[in-house]
Amino acid sequence: MQFNPEKCYIMHITNKQNPIVTTYQFCGQALATAKSHPYLGITLTTGLKWNTHINKVTTKAKQTLGVIKRNLWACPAKVKSLAYTSLVRPNLEYAATVWDPYTKKDIDKLERVQNQAARFCTNNYERGASVTKMKADLQWMSLEDRRTMSRLCMMYKMTNKLVDVPTDKYLMPTQKRTRNSHAFKYQSYQPRIDVFKNSYFPRTIVEWNSLSSSTVGASSLSSFKERLQSDMQRLGVTDRSV
Repeated sequence: MQFNPEKCYIMHITNKQNPIVTTYQFCGQALATAKSHPYLGITLTTGLKWNTHINKVTTKAKQTLGVIKRNLWACPAKVKSLAYTSLVRPNLEYAATVWDPYTKKDIDKLERVQNQAARFCTNNYERGASVTKMKADLQWMSLEDRRTMSRLCMMYKMTNKLVDVPTDKYLMPTQKRTRNSHAFKYQSYQPRIDVFKNSYFPRTIVEWNSLSSSTVGASSLSSFKERLQSDMQRLGVTDRSV
C-alpha cells in the first residue's frame, strides 16, 4: 500500500497559546499542518472544541431539511415528521455521545434546526406561536435531552460490559455512600479546564451518580431507557415525551 503525503496532515492537540510546532516529513515531503480535520465522521480541532463540527452538521441538516420542505410541503404532519426523524435528525446526532456541546451557542444552533422542522411539520409559521408546544404535539424531545439520554445509555452499556470499551482507567467505583446513592456509583473527576470538565466521562459520571438505584440496576437496556425517562423528569432534565 502506498500513501500520498499530500493527503496526510499533522494536527497538534493543545491548549497552549504558543505551542512548540514540529515539522514532520513523510516520503521525503514535509506534511502540512491542519487546525481541524474530519475523522470517522467527526471534525476534530486543535483545541478539542466542537463548534467547527457543529457548524458542519447543522449546515448539512439544513440542506436536507430544505429538500424535504420542497418535496413534502403538501404531505400530512405524520409524513413530514417521519422524514425529519429519519433523514435530518440522524445527521444532528451522529456520534453525539462524543461531541455533546456544553456552550449555549452550540446547543441553540442545533435546536434551531429542530425548531424549523417543527414549524414545517405543523405548518405553523406564526410569529408568536410556541415552538415548544409544537414539539410536544409532535412528541419530540429536545436534542439536548436526547444527547443526555444517549450518554447515559452508553454509560449503562459500559457498566454492564455490553460494549467493548476498556473502562479501567476512566471508571473507578467509589466507596462513599449516601442515603440516595447506588452501588454503581463512580468517582468524580476534578477537572481544571472546561474542555475536560464537559468531556464524556467527567460530565456523564456526575449525571450517572444522580440516577436512582432502580434505574442503574435495570436488567436490560430497554428497561434502563424507560426508567431513565422517569429519572430525568424527577431531576428536572426534561418534561417531554420521546
